[in-house]
Amino acid sequence: MIRAAGGAGALSDWLLRHVKSCQWLHGDYHHSETVIHRYGTGAMVLCWHCDNQLREQTSDSLDQLAQQNLAAWMIDIIRHAMNGAQERELSLAELSWWAVRNQVADALPEAVLRRSLGLRAEKIRS
Repeated sequence: MIRAAGGAGALSDWLLRHVKSCQWLHGDYHHSETVIHRYGTGAMVLCWHCDNQLREQTSDSLDQLAQQNLAAWMIDIIRHAMNGAQERELSLAELSWWAVRNQVADALPEAVLRRSLGLRAEKIRS
């Protein structure tokens, strides 16, 4: 889905347009220059100081921030592609339709697809 939305480079460009300061709020000092810090499948904007401190580090907080940015970017890209207003939520139907149009529907969980099509959850018989 990331590739269908434009790839990691598009995520970086979006972050640079939408985030103007260091996103790592745990610290007293932040340098004025920022960089894109890739983390897992996501990314975040960090100042030079925090980027140097956090390089090669892993934490749940970093993962959560990177995933929040990834989700916000994906929602923005899909809403724009569906000609939707930025002020409202993205519907499951829009998400599913975008995924079908971009041939990535198999990346969506089955429960999301079933719900967007109005199908009941499949009962598992034991």
